Amino acid sequence: MGTWVVHIPVITHRTGVGPGTLGWLLLVLGTAAFLGMQAVGPLTDRFGARSTVPIGGALCSTALILPGLVHSVWTLAAAVAALGLGNGCLDVAMNTHAVHVERAYGRPIMAAFHAIWSLGGVLASLVGAVTIAWGWPIATTFSGIAAVTLVANAVAARSLLPAEPDVLPGGPATTTSAQSTRTPRRIWALAAVALAVMLCEGVAYDWSTTHVRTVLGASAATASLAYGAYATAATPQRRWSRRPERRRSQRRPGRRARLSGTASGTRDDRRTQPFRRPEHQLPVPGYAVRGRGLRRGGRDADHADDTPSSGRSLFRRTVGAENAATS
Repeated sequence: MGTWVVHIPVITHRTGVGPGTLGWLLLVLGTAAFLGMQAVGPLTDRFGARSTVPIGGALCSTALILPGLVHSVWTLAAAVAALGLGNGCLDVAMNTHAVHVERAYGRPIMAAFHAIWSLGGVLASLVGAVTIAWGWPIATTFSGIAAVTLVANAVAARSLLPAEPDVLPGGPATTTSAQSTRTPRRIWALAAVALAVMLCEGVAYDWSTTHVRTVLGASAATASLAYGAYATAATPQRRWSRRPERRRSQRRPGRRARLSGTASGTRDDRRTQPFRRPEHQLPVPGYAVRGRGLRRGGRDADHADDTPSSGRSLFRRTVGAENAATS
């Protein structure tokens, strides 16, 4: 996904897509991701994350190739729909498996998994900046990244934990059918937190590179660093966010969320100036501040599974609300 994000300005320029159309395309991507999450949830319940994670990973990696091949708005819409579907399938499956690993580990380590996700965004930003600066075709870059991720997916699939049932036989949920079907209020609260955070985080995901490229007139290679700065700042915040949470477990979710925006305002007559000007350098640290603040607000949503009555089907509702907001 990071590879797609850093190449958005290049792809939109090639296909002639404006900001308004891009917004609709991102809505298509988010809707497809949401549908994929709802579809893979029951499959994960039935067959386990060990089966659905490799499938979702293969689908997402293969779909990444498509945006690099298109040259029109309609084909781009179909490509981003496929990419969103694959991302949605993988998102729920891998987060469900992360819950299993966390339970087996005996400590709250979900944030560490999300930190690795942010590191992937940092790597995608750096690779994108280099390949764009070197003039590599988008199709070549996307195919290379897809090949690497497919190999990594195949290797990692062999080490996944066995399938784990949502409810043990004879457990509380098997005796009360209403309890197993009713969504706890805490899940809805966490979903609301995730939705609010991702409404802001989606700006950094989908518009950071476009903002720096089209509004400030920086090169496409330089624009990719805006997303890289955001992902870099989000990484340590995700990794260590659960340490203070152990001492503040009684406080309200998201109490210390700091939804900080970017200090990137410039005058119209400076939009075409090189990125080396001070006002053009400001968005990069601005998106970094945004990454640090938003990941503090999202730490509670990362642990939607902490409530005893939440299973995979409930967990995917929280993840689905979080990711649908990015569009």
